[in-house]
Amino acid sequence: MPYNDPGRWKYFLSHVQRECKLEAVELAHAWGKEHCWLDRYMEDKSVAAMEEGVKGSETFVVILSEGYFNSEYCCSEMRWALETEKPIISTYKSGANVGAILNTAPDDFRERIKAIDSIKLDADDSGFFAVCMSKITKRLSKLSAGDPTKLCDIMISYTQKNANAKALALNLYSELEKHGYKVWLDVKVDDKSEAAMQKAVNTSKFVIAILCDGQGVQECAYFERPFCLKELRWAKQANTFIQPVVMDEDITRIDVLLSGGTYPDTTRFGGAPKDLRDLGSVEMIGFNMSDPEYFTLGLMKLIRKVRANGVEIDDHIAF
Repeated sequence: MPYNDPGRWKYFLSHVQRECKLEAVELAHAWGKEHCWLDRYMEDKSVAAMEEGVKGSETFVVILSEGYFNSEYCCSEMRWALETEKPIISTYKSGANVGAILNTAPDDFRERIKAIDSIKLDADDSGFFAVCMSKITKRLSKLSAGDPTKLCDIMISYTQKNANAKALALNLYSELEKHGYKVWLDVKVDDKSEAAMQKAVNTSKFVIAILCDGQGVQECAYFERPFCLKELRWAKQANTFIQPVVMDEDITRIDVLLSGGTYPDTTRFGGAPKDLRDLGSVEMIGFNMSDPEYFTLGLMKLIRKVRANGVEIDDHIAF
């Protein structure tokens, strides 16, 4: 006999009651109380009943709040969900600092839960709550089609301080998306936080690094931008392949871009730190932005590299 009837549910709602009772109740009402395991509706609230609820539910829904990872019960529920490979929908209470909350997660699953993009829940405004539910519904529809923790196949790392690099990043994003790849580019996403950047790097299989100088402005070259360096280091830590690319005009200046150089006014720009100079051992791919035919040649080379590193998309195009 199950601890609670019927013993199977669509959703298990994991939350800190004193912090997120309203959000949990609103979710349960939206989905139907009979479809949700929510402690306030259960006769048996024991640890064994909680475990049965997690393992007997199709989807694990977490509502993150300041005290979530301080709760022994919540952490146990999360571990049961991860151990049984339940699809996880991560949400957070409106106003909560989700990045700070995720950093308090226990070591044994911190990176796994950080890799799941969280959806804000605003239960105080019916209009906003409807928008939140729409996002959750879309996320649920994708769970059966792939890994919910993966933000992208390919992440593009570049500096917006160089107009040519930004234009190349946008073109690559557009062309790769046409071929069916899921691409992460900061200007194309809502969440541009450092946490989102790190998730994109950690969940991708391929990082494109657009190397460039700062077009005569100090501290604007690719290797002078703090976030560009972080992205490369995250990729190396995750053992993700990094493909450096350049504009055609820079193809003969690769050594300069890697080691640093001098602008016409004699001011210098910085090159790659020692721990990143091994990028120079990877064959560079050049892109000519003014000639569509030559740009396509560069794209062909890039997609071959993408496929060689395990990112397969059936786009029916032979390169």
